[in-house]
Order: sequence, then structure tokens, then C-alpha cells
Amino acid sequence: MIRPYWLRLVCPVVLLATPLAAQSTAPRPAPATPVRDAGTYHPATGSWTRSRAGQWNLGSAVVFNNDTQAGYYMPVTDGLEVFDEGRLPGPTDPGLPGATCSDYRIDSFQIGYCVSDTSGAFAASVRFYGNLAPCDVANVPTPAAAFDLGSLPGAPAPGTLACWIVTIDFAGTTDEFVIAAEADGAYDADPILDSFGWRFAMTGIASGPAGPMISGDPAGAPEGDGTYYQNPAAASGTGLGAQDSFGLVDGTGALTSGCYSFGGYGSGAPFSSFRLRLYGACDDGAFGTSYCVTTVNSTGFAARIKAHGSGSIAANDLVLSADNVPMIPGVGIFIASPSQNQIPLFNGFLCASPPGLQRIVEITSPVNGVVTQAIDYTGVSTGTQPLNVMVGQPHNFQFWYRDPLGGGSSASFSDAVTIDITP
Repeated sequence: MIRPYWLRLVCPVVLLATPLAAQSTAPRPAPATPVRDAGTYHPATGSWTRSRAGQWNLGSAVVFNNDTQAGYYMPVTDGLEVFDEGRLPGPTDPGLPGATCSDYRIDSFQIGYCVSDTSGAFAASVRFYGNLAPCDVANVPTPAAAFDLGSLPGAPAPGTLACWIVTIDFAGTTDEFVIAAEADGAYDADPILDSFGWRFAMTGIASGPAGPMISGDPAGAPEGDGTYYQNPAAASGTGLGAQDSFGLVDGTGALTSGCYSFGGYGSGAPFSSFRLRLYGACDDGAFGTSYCVTTVNSTGFAARIKAHGSGSIAANDLVLSADNVPMIPGVGIFIASPSQNQIPLFNGFLCASPPGLQRIVEITSPVNGVVTQAIDYTGVSTGTQPLNVMVGQPHNFQFWYRDPLGGGSSASFSDAVTIDITP
């Protein structure tokens, strides 16, 4: 059984064998029970969807996975900040040949926390950093992305502890962000140079204990497991590059800001890292702004659309692709419109909508669940009707597809992308 130990302030150099430099009175890790999965929150619509067994309602891969349950959370005071780290591997890492991304576009993340306040009475803030040396809280850079979450599930009554796992999905927003593999694109075998970072804090926690869940432990699950590049079918994993220590900043001065550990394996204490999953995909030069809601189809994922090339009429080089579509010949068609909406239709939402809606009539077939279509603004090379686009104005694209195994109306839509049309 894991025994909770006092937090220990350690030297800022991140080495598991580093001797303790001082001892600081701090909260003990406390049992996180019961833990419930709240599902996925969609900021674009302010709505929730429930998670499905063995499959998340997201259209991307797990790229960082620090979710092995330790059974504990770390109680924090109002506004206390904890900083943690991990690594997103790239093609230059000789030990992970399956890691092919040089840049990761993060479209969702998952956290775990416990709280004693009801929903709406507290808030959590999460910050992500493209590069953060482990435990170096004196040199925290400008965040690559910042999220203030005030709609999180809480306790059934003030003073009653509740522990939740929550996934935040950016579909239909402009909140996606990019983190370079190895923090700068090159593997240096040095956590100071290769680590991305993240910060978690809670405010409004007035009714009792609250704080982030402690997760991840190489003794319980291999580093990197459950990710696209290492055993994606694994049920849980320890975050690649996660250290047995974390940074802490306490603005009240009650605790010394610096590098802390729960005591490590020798004491039987929990691994001092915090729950985090990152979902994303390779950032492959796609452009435009994604918008609207997409729903899970019979593949277990949601179809997503991307635009490549440009919106230049002269270049005429626009290529659309949609992933996570059912493997059916002639599965669907791309549609285009100068108008935006979000109209429930079939099993999804029509987002590139009338007035001005056009069908791009070539019927596309998927390859490995992806359909691709070159768009000819003039219609000359394809023999189709020219797109009714106007220079200087945005235009919207979406993919409609058949889904006979998806139930309901047996058809659905991807999300949508809007691009600016230039000369």
C-alpha cells in the first residue's frame, strides 16, 4: 500500500538521486476517492458528452499520457501553482522510431482533480509551455496556451470531497496550439532542453481540500505507453519524460517556492507527477480556422476537415482532406459556402450552410479513413461548376459522408474550416 509522505523541498536540479536540501511543512497526499469520469467538455457549445468505454470522443491520438492512477491527490491552498513536465518525442529520438511528428497540434487535454466545493464556486487554470526546464519555477516562460476553466464539476455539497477526470475538447474553437517535439524539434537527451511544461492552479476553494490528482509511475506503467508512438492500446501510462518531482509556487509565502518531491520510491510514496493527457496530431501545414461541432461516427472517432495549400485564386492549389471517415467507396462529398451556421442535420451538424451552399460533386473514397480532394476554383480542370468565391471574403468547407453503421440517419458531417480567399 502506498504511504503518503510529507512533501519535501529538494534541490532544483532534477535528478532522482539528488539529496534533500531542506524539509518544508506541506500538505500530505490524500486519498482520491471516489474518482469519476465527467466526460468531455466542449467550450464551443458549453456542452458535455460522456466518454465511451475504451474510446474517447475525440478525433485525434493520445500524444502524452500520464494517467496511471496513484490513488492520491495533492491538497493545495487557494491559488497555489504546481508545475510539471513531460516530453513529446520527435523523429530524431533513436529510441522511439514510431514518433514521427516534428510539431504537435494539441486539440484536447485531460486533467484530474479533487474538490470540496460545488460546481461554479471554484475555478481551475491550466497553462502550457513549449519549453520548461523541470522544476525551474524562477524562469517560467510565456505560456503557449492558457485556459481558465470555471464550468468544471464539483462536489455534491460544500465540504464533501469529489474527484473528477475531465477532458476539454477544442473542436469549434480557435484554442488549438502547437508544441514542438523535444521542445525545439531536436532530441538532446537532456530534460532541460527537451521538456514541455504545464501549470495547474485552483481558486475559490473555500469549502475544504482540493487539488490535482497524482498520477504516473514507471514502476506501474511504462513511460509513453498509451500514446500513438508507443503501445497505443495500453490502458494507462506514465508520461514520457515525467520526473519524480515538481515545481511549486505559493504566493502567500506559506511554502517556499521551488522543487518538491513526495519522497520517491525508497519511501513507498507516490510518484510526484500529476495527471495529464494530451490529444493531438502532427501539425502538417494545414491552414484556416476550424469551427463548428462534429460528432462521433461508426469509426469511434469524429471526422475532422483540414485545408492545405492556400486560398489564392491564382495559385489554385487548395486541397481538402477529412479523416476518421467510414471505409466506404464513394463515401461522401465536400461542400462549400460563404455562409456559416450550425444546423442539426442527419447525425451531425451542417456548418457550411445556405445561402450559397455548393456541392463539390466529385465522389471521394477513403484511404486509411482519409479522403482527399483537390479544389479547382475555376472548374476547368475538373469539369465542375466553379466555386462561387469572392476575393477578400472567407469561404467555408465541410465534408458530408454516409455512415450506414452509425445508426440514426446513416449520414453525418465533419467539422468545418473557414479560409480567406485571396487574388
